[in-house]
Amino acid sequence: MTYLLSYLYCGIVCAVSQYVIEKTKLTPGHINTSLVIIGCILSGFKIYDKIIEIFHAGSCVPILNFGHLLVSGASEGYMQYG
Repeated sequence: MTYLLSYLYCGIVCAVSQYVIEKTKLTPGHINTSLVIIGCILSGFKIYDKIIEIFHAGSCVPILNFGHLLVSGASEGYMQYG
């Protein structure tokens, strides 16, 4: 079941991104930046942690995870060093 959930999560992220590229004038660079920002926002509201609990390793592969890692690393550093 874990493999299926991981596959579905990555597939949905990729399908939505491809749909946005095809239906708008946005470039892959715009989509990439948008996904990082969305990952930052989800991590800031602690939503991405719940996504990781549900989809396991599949949520750690897409570019959304990069935004999550940026925010979680910055907040951990702030909590540790002020």
